[in-house]
Amino acid sequence: MSYIKKPYHIIEEPNFEQKLDNLRRVFPRIDDIWIGISFIIARNPFLYDCIDNFPNFRIAQSFTIGNIPAFWLIFQIDETSHTLVFISIELVKSNEE
Repeated sequence: MSYIKKPYHIIEEPNFEQKLDNLRRVFPRIDDIWIGISFIIARNPFLYDCIDNFPNFRIAQSFTIGNIPAFWLIFQIDETSHTLVFISIELVKSNEE
């Protein structure tokens, strides 16, 4: 029998929401990627790399899909409240892919 962990609750910081809204204007289907990657991260945020000296801060990268470029996501894990706080979303520069 497999055990499915309860997914983490996601909170978007205001700055994150604003950046995502700006990306939606340029890439109307970015929510398709955002919904998918946030679903995956919420199930096991510990799969992603820690940011140096900050074990509760993680970074994840999406992949380019169609005309939607790859992007970086920075989020904080709060194990006490079982919450992920998404802090930043930035497009990946072509030399970083």
